[in-house]
Amino acid sequence: MWPSDPAHPAIGGARRARWRVAPLAALLAVGLAGCGHGLRAGDYTLTVDGTPDVDSCALTTATTSWTGKLSTDGQEVLLKLDLPVSGDPTSNLEELSGFFKAGQLGAEDGFLADATGADVPTPEPGVPGGCLADTVRIHMDANIQDDRHFSGQLSFTYQLTPSGDLDSPCKETRCELVVGFRAVHTGR
Repeated sequence: MWPSDPAHPAIGGARRARWRVAPLAALLAVGLAGCGHGLRAGDYTLTVDGTPDVDSCALTTATTSWTGKLSTDGQEVLLKLDLPVSGDPTSNLEELSGFFKAGQLGAEDGFLADATGADVPTPEPGVPGGCLADTVRIHMDANIQDDRHFSGQLSFTYQLTPSGDLDSPCKETRCELVVGFRAVHTGR
């Protein structure tokens, strides 16, 4: 029996392997095609959904909704939020970047996004110009309902540590907010 003969075990084995791989490749192609998130880019309004799980500094008393602009590039997510976090309009703190969860084994269709900052001016009641937060962290875990709606959990923490100036109106503070939210596409 010649190696080029279709009855040869090496050739027949290769054919059988090809037939086993073809269905797997087809399933993979269908799975990858289904990974599209379908979430519209543009302006969103995010609203607090229920009572915060944690709100150590009463951050939701100032506002219970925020606006934002969502953009995507493949599996990457960028969400620019108008949060009452920073008194510095040049801060990139409110730019959460992340990725879609689709395709992760057992994951719902959604996305994760984070932002961190250091020495960020934060509004502080009774302190003109606010105080500098040593560290600020924002994390969003969102699930997509349809092309215009997503919801999930937003966590926000910051730490203020005064420089040692006894006359400083800024006091050592650690604030944390963990809250559910709903987001609705508002256009553009």
